[in-house]
Amino acid sequence: MDATLTNRDMVVYALYSLGGATKRFHTEDIALKCFEVWPSAFSWTKYPEYPDKDIVRVALTDARKEKFGFLVDGRTGQTRGQANRTKRRRTGDGWSLTDAGVNWAEKNKASFDSSGEITKDHRQKSMQVLSKLRRHDVF
Repeated sequence: MDATLTNRDMVVYALYSLGGATKRFHTEDIALKCFEVWPSAFSWTKYPEYPDKDIVRVALTDARKEKFGFLVDGRTGQTRGQANRTKRRRTGDGWSLTDAGVNWAEKNKASFDSSGEITKDHRQKSMQVLSKLRRHDVF
């Protein structure tokens, strides 16, 4: 499954492994977990010793969308206006898995347990090759 894992897949599974089925977690907690499990996939490019929270935030936001199965519920913590601040106090900040997200994680658990290190290098090289092909006259 390694070759087909997306950031969204890894982030949803990281949230599951933290206990996101029953508890909400802040984006930074999820980013740290992703960085611990897949350090080169969730690090800054220039300073790979640091976790990249933005990759995780974008993946969580995608996982919240209908087209990806409504796997998570939550917010990034950014609010606009008083109404959102009031609502955030009532529901709590952070991210949790939906029933669909829990089912997805449990269904794919064996694949994650057997997967090795996911590296950015592989993704970077793939993107470079695709870009080169798209710029070619024949394409």
